[in-house]
Amino acid sequence: MVKINQIKTYFIILITTLSIFFSYVTLFSFPLRFSFILAFPFFFFEKKNFNKQLYLISIIVIFLFFLEAMFVNLSVNNLGLKSIISNIENKGIFYNFLKQKILELGIIFYLIIFVFYYHNIIRQNLKTIINLFLIIFFLSSIYFVYNNPLFIKTFYTCTTGFFNLSKFIYLENSHFFLISIPVILYILVNLDLYFKSPLYLLLGLYLLIFCILNQTSAYFIIVFLSSILILFLNDNKLSKQNIIIFIFLLLNTIYFFNIKNCESIDSEIYQKCITANNTNCNENYFGGGLLSPKNKIYDTGIKLLLSNDNQTKDVEENKYMKNYDGKNYPNIVTDDRKGRLNISISVLIYSIINSLESLKKYPLGVGINQYQITHELSFNRYLIENDLYFSKIYDNLALNFLSLNKTGGSLNFSKLLAEFGIFSFVIFFSLIYLSLSKKMTFEEKVFYVTLLFIQISFRGTGYFNNGFIFVLIFTLLILVKKNENIKKK
Repeated sequence: MVKINQIKTYFIILITTLSIFFSYVTLFSFPLRFSFILAFPFFFFEKKNFNKQLYLISIIVIFLFFLEAMFVNLSVNNLGLKSIISNIENKGIFYNFLKQKILELGIIFYLIIFVFYYHNIIRQNLKTIINLFLIIFFLSSIYFVYNNPLFIKTFYTCTTGFFNLSKFIYLENSHFFLISIPVILYILVNLDLYFKSPLYLLLGLYLLIFCILNQTSAYFIIVFLSSILILFLNDNKLSKQNIIIFIFLLLNTIYFFNIKNCESIDSEIYQKCITANNTNCNENYFGGGLLSPKNKIYDTGIKLLLSNDNQTKDVEENKYMKNYDGKNYPNIVTDDRKGRLNISISVLIYSIINSLESLKKYPLGVGINQYQITHELSFNRYLIENDLYFSKIYDNLALNFLSLNKTGGSLNFSKLLAEFGIFSFVIFFSLIYLSLSKKMTFEEKVFYVTLLFIQISFRGTGYFNNGFIFVLIFTLLILVKKNENIKKK
């Protein structure tokens, strides 16, 4: 007979897996990124784990977050107490703000308690959580492709990618990579264990093949940065794990330099074609182009960024630039725009510079999930002043880049820095310390630290997607909790 504790353990493993890996999926109108909320009934049986100090500190910190967000929001919108009371429109704006922040911070408070109560279960069962993800992803992807066979073409034709077009589980290819790469690297450093479980090894290989078939510049950057990080974290310089990761890195680097530019299929047109069940989509619907990873990262990225020469722009731009505000250029802009950085690099660079400028103006931050307040801050300065340290960089940014990542900041480093100001350094330094300490095993670091690292330093999708806030709270609790002997499963 299955004991109640076993049921609880299985359930915690399941909802943890759904919360981290399937954050974009909605089931019966319920977003799976909030699956951890379903554990609430178990809280009534966790009296022995009740920690007054944790509750008190969490409430104080979250209340301070709320006050910070409220004061900045009121200041930016020029709202005072009298105007809120006397003006119906202002009252509605303020009430909507209150509801949103209470909900966001309430969920974070609940998540802190959840992770604290079930910290050991989650930590002991990392391998089980990853294996459950592999099973669910395999079964659901096979089912989806079987019922939508035209999407198979995205694997062998030049398109914007399977996930970009299908919106299956993840909205973009990069979202898939943020989750899959830490999983693949975890399997690589635990090959001895996975050779004893050939089924899960094959499922891991299936995930890797899915990554390769959807190769983009994002994939290669994440692989490169993550692999270097893992090599750095591993103290044993000549270990078998390091050799495996190094070979994996080398093969991806060779692949990186051998992929060429290609014509791409327009996403919207291709989607209509698939909906119409047209078997000739690949031949009949082309538009734009895809840059190779090398071209995107180096030729129209790093090389152009480091060049001191004035870049020659397309002549047609001149008639539109007088009133250009970063998002109102009238034509469709592609990544191969003459003399300009590609859109991905532009958004990334702007996000970092803008967050530093935001830190100067708002040293304490603008409040949680209020990045949009500062999104156009540095570009508005650039339009007025021409001698700023970032002016030459902004001269070469992709057109209309400002219309992207208005709330997420492209990467979570920028989002954290803008929203929490100097307090964000507490998070950054805590993660660096944890990465170098013995509080986590190397295998744990490979998954948890890598997942946080790539979302902070390369591509972020906000706090509640791709398990970021969940894993962040989990790892910070490892830092503050006493060393425990955790038996891995």
